Amino acid sequence: MSRSLPSLAKLSPPRLPKIIERVRLYKDLDRAREKPIVWITAPPGMGKTTLAASYLKARKLKTLWYQVDEGDADPATFFHYLRLACQKFSPRHKTPLPHLTPEYLPGISIFTCRFFEQLYQRMKTPAILVLDNYHLLKQADLIHDLIKVGLDIIPEGNQVLVLSRQPPPPPFARFLATQIIHIIQEDTLRLTTQEINGLIALKQGKTEKGLPRKMAQDLYPQTRGWITGAILMLEHGTSPASTPDGTAAMPEVIFNYLAQEVMKILPLETQEVLLQTAFAPSFTTSLSEALTHNPGAPSIIEDLFRRRYFIEQRGEPPFTYQFHPLFQLFLQSLARTNLTSHALHELQQRTARLLGQHDKTEEAITLFLQTKSWGEAE
Repeated sequence: MSRSLPSLAKLSPPRLPKIIERVRLYKDLDRAREKPIVWITAPPGMGKTTLAASYLKARKLKTLWYQVDEGDADPATFFHYLRLACQKFSPRHKTPLPHLTPEYLPGISIFTCRFFEQLYQRMKTPAILVLDNYHLLKQADLIHDLIKVGLDIIPEGNQVLVLSRQPPPPPFARFLATQIIHIIQEDTLRLTTQEINGLIALKQGKTEKGLPRKMAQDLYPQTRGWITGAILMLEHGTSPASTPDGTAAMPEVIFNYLAQEVMKILPLETQEVLLQTAFAPSFTTSLSEALTHNPGAPSIIEDLFRRRYFIEQRGEPPFTYQFHPLFQLFLQSLARTNLTSHALHELQQRTARLLGQHDKTEEAITLFLQTKSWGEAE
């Protein structure tokens, strides 16, 4: 009995809360139905899983849902649970798909091809295979090459929908080159002002016409369309408040979410780079290196942007980077919590001085004033 319980959660779509219909995104997914692969990539809390589940439900599409986890890096485990998922999807087939046993290992690519051929036959057409939480597989895992074999032979009318915090890994480069994969990124997933209005109306049990226009106008700049941030702020009736030094304080509920779902899973070196750049309103990669004393900082910042990890890129080369407003508040709150008062003051002073040296005079003066360094601000 205990062995079957994990598989039930692993092979089931999430239960949907009360949500707004993302009509704009549904139409995008409708247009992408001609592509065999759709890849939805965005940071935590952008609504990837909810969008996929609500779309598939709204369109009444047959769905085989598979939640990827770290254990799927082992091919035998992956095929075992995908086999169970197929049995759940198509229980009338008495003969189950094969297990990956040792005798198949020398020809594992052939086994994989035959396995997916049989899987797609049992799914029939049209049907969707969802691979949720794909980012839990590491870049170097062999399983990417095997999944690529399965994605290579998707029959017409069927589709594989991948949900991930990261873009497609290197083994899938050919899918990008041949344009058989449709990618939906963070910028598309962000709530529009109109969608925020709909979310406010849903949470308050009102019609959009009865809402003060200012509510959405206030919420959008704070969240930049980050759906989980908007929901948490609405449900808990909170927004960034002012601290004694005049800076904004992070709402506790959002701090806890970002600490657990975002910061905790990042490598320690990345966490340190983020903490050391927390007080820079904007920065170049060269400034990030100067702030952190880490020659690897530019690569870390560029990788975070590539994964759209609560960081935005502005202008022309050399690019300027900015954190999402709530994420920057989180980083600053984390610095105030984790650093001694002396270390915090040193970080803020160093940031202000380097901002000035990089022709960001106004930002430098603002930070000096916040730290009561009146002489430095003159």
